[in-house]
Amino acid sequence: MNSERQRGILEALLNRSPLLDQIAPNSGIGGLSSLLRQPPINPAPSANPSKLFEYFSAEVEKREIWNKASIIPGQDPSVIRTDVDGRYIRYNEYGQETPYGWEKDHAFPKSLGGLDVLSNLQQRHWLGNRLKGNRFIG
Repeated sequence: MNSERQRGILEALLNRSPLLDQIAPNSGIGGLSSLLRQPPINPAPSANPSKLFEYFSAEVEKREIWNKASIIPGQDPSVIRTDVDGRYIRYNEYGQETPYGWEKDHAFPKSLGGLDVLSNLQQRHWLGNRLKGNRFIG
Protein backbone atom coordinates (compact mmCIF):
# COMPACT_ATOMS: atom_id res chain seq x y z
CA MET A 1 0.00 0.00 0.00
CA ASN A 2 1.47 3.36 -0.93
CA SER A 3 2.07 5.89 1.79
CA GLU A 4 -0.52 8.37 0.48
CA ARG A 5 -3.29 5.73 0.58
CA GLN A 6 -2.12 4.57 4.03
CA ARG A 7 -2.25 8.15 5.28
CA GLY A 8 -5.76 8.63 3.85
CA ILE A 9 -7.05 5.48 5.51
CA LEU A 10 -5.53 6.38 8.87
CA GLU A 11 -6.85 9.93 8.71
CA ALA A 12 -10.31 8.58 7.89
CA LEU A 13 -10.14 6.25 10.89
CA LEU A 14 -8.88 8.96 13.21
CA ASN A 15 -11.57 11.37 12.09
CA ARG A 16 -14.29 8.70 12.19
CA SER A 17 -15.04 9.58 8.58
CA PRO A 18 -17.92 8.22 6.47
CA LEU A 19 -15.16 7.21 4.06
CA LEU A 20 -14.80 4.10 6.19
CA ASP A 21 -17.73 2.57 4.35
CA GLN A 22 -15.85 3.05 1.08
CA ILE A 23 -12.54 1.78 2.46
CA ALA A 24 -13.85 -1.45 3.98
CA PRO A 25 -17.54 -1.99 3.23
CA ASN A 26 -19.04 -4.96 5.04
CA SER A 27 -15.61 -5.93 6.29
CA GLY A 28 -17.11 -8.27 8.85
CA ILE A 29 -14.22 -7.64 11.21
CA GLY A 30 -16.27 -5.44 13.50
CA GLY A 31 -13.31 -3.21 14.26
CA LEU A 32 -14.26 -0.33 12.01
CA SER A 33 -17.85 -0.07 13.15
CA SER A 34 -16.85 -0.41 16.78
CA LEU A 35 -14.32 2.40 16.35
CA LEU A 36 -17.16 4.65 15.24
CA ARG A 37 -19.02 4.02 18.51
CA GLN A 38 -16.00 4.82 20.67
CA PRO A 39 -15.17 8.22 22.14
CA PRO A 40 -13.47 10.58 19.70
CA ILE A 41 -9.75 10.05 19.32
CA ASN A 42 -7.49 12.90 20.33
CA PRO A 43 -6.36 14.96 17.33
CA ALA A 44 -3.61 13.20 15.42
CA PRO A 45 -0.29 14.84 14.84
CA SER A 46 0.12 16.07 11.28
CA ALA A 47 3.19 13.93 10.74
CA ASN A 48 4.41 11.52 8.11
CA PRO A 49 2.47 8.28 7.58
CA SER A 50 4.75 6.15 9.77
CA LYS A 51 4.33 8.53 12.74
CA LEU A 52 0.59 8.64 12.09
CA PHE A 53 0.50 4.84 12.10
CA GLU A 54 2.39 4.72 15.44
CA TYR A 55 -0.07 7.23 16.89
CA PHE A 56 -3.05 5.27 15.61
CA SER A 57 -1.65 2.02 17.05
CA ALA A 58 -1.28 3.65 20.48
CA GLU A 59 -4.89 4.90 20.32
CA VAL A 60 -6.16 1.43 19.40
CA GLU A 61 -4.22 -0.07 22.32
CA LYS A 62 -5.68 2.56 24.66
CA ARG A 63 -9.21 1.70 23.51
CA GLU A 64 -8.63 -2.02 23.91
CA ILE A 65 -7.42 -1.46 27.47
CA TRP A 66 -10.40 0.86 28.13
CA ASN A 67 -12.80 -1.81 26.89
CA LYS A 68 -11.53 -4.15 29.63
CA ALA A 69 -12.73 -1.70 32.32
CA SER A 70 -16.00 -2.42 34.10
CA ILE A 71 -19.13 -0.70 32.85
CA ILE A 72 -21.08 1.32 35.41
CA PRO A 73 -24.85 0.71 35.11
CA GLY A 74 -26.66 3.86 34.03
CA GLN A 75 -23.45 5.58 32.84
CA ASP A 76 -22.13 6.03 29.30
CA PRO A 77 -19.43 3.33 28.93
CA SER A 78 -17.59 5.42 26.35
CA VAL A 79 -17.09 8.16 28.96
CA ILE A 80 -16.73 6.66 32.44
CA ARG A 81 -16.00 3.19 33.82
CA THR A 82 -14.29 1.63 36.82
CA ASP A 83 -10.73 0.32 36.79
CA VAL A 84 -9.42 -3.00 38.11
CA ASP A 85 -9.54 -1.62 41.66
CA GLY A 86 -13.08 -0.21 41.35
CA ARG A 87 -11.98 3.43 41.03
CA TYR A 88 -13.84 5.69 38.61
CA ILE A 89 -11.92 6.60 35.45
CA ARG A 90 -12.82 8.77 32.45
CA TYR A 91 -11.67 7.88 28.94
CA ASN A 92 -10.56 11.41 28.09
CA GLU A 93 -8.40 11.67 31.22
CA TYR A 94 -5.93 8.99 30.11
CA GLY A 95 -2.40 9.82 31.22
CA GLN A 96 -3.50 12.62 33.55
CA GLU A 97 -3.14 12.87 37.31
CA THR A 98 -6.71 14.10 37.80
CA PRO A 99 -9.55 12.76 39.96
CA TYR A 100 -10.56 10.37 37.13
CA GLY A 101 -7.18 10.00 35.41
CA TRP A 102 -5.92 6.56 34.44
CA GLU A 103 -2.96 4.79 32.91
CA LYS A 104 -2.16 1.48 31.29
CA ASP A 105 -0.79 -0.91 33.88
CA HIS A 106 1.08 -4.16 33.39
CA ALA A 107 -0.70 -6.79 35.49
CA PHE A 108 2.59 -8.69 35.67
CA PRO A 109 5.14 -5.85 35.82
CA LYS A 110 7.64 -5.45 33.00
CA SER A 111 10.39 -5.03 35.59
CA LEU A 112 9.66 -8.60 36.73
CA GLY A 113 9.59 -10.04 33.22
CA GLY A 114 6.01 -9.19 32.21
CA LEU A 115 5.30 -8.66 28.53
CA ASP A 116 3.98 -5.56 26.83
CA VAL A 117 1.03 -7.41 25.29
CA LEU A 118 -2.69 -6.70 25.52
CA SER A 119 -3.38 -9.74 27.70
CA ASN A 120 -0.97 -8.29 30.32
CA LEU A 121 -2.33 -4.74 30.12
CA GLN A 122 -5.12 -3.30 32.22
CA GLN A 123 -6.48 0.10 33.12
CA ARG A 124 -5.68 1.51 36.53
CA HIS A 125 -6.37 4.87 38.13
CA TRP A 126 -3.05 6.76 38.23
CA LEU A 127 -3.03 6.80 42.04
CA GLY A 128 -3.65 3.07 42.23
CA ASN A 129 -0.84 2.55 39.73
CA ARG A 130 1.56 4.53 41.94
CA LEU A 131 0.50 2.52 45.00
CA LYS A 132 0.88 -0.80 43.16
CA GLY A 133 4.36 0.00 41.89
CA ASN A 134 6.10 -3.03 40.40
CA ARG A 135 4.21 -5.60 42.47
CA PHE A 136 2.03 -8.33 41.04
CA ILE A 137 -1.49 -8.15 42.44
CA GLY A 138 -3.33 -11.27 41.32
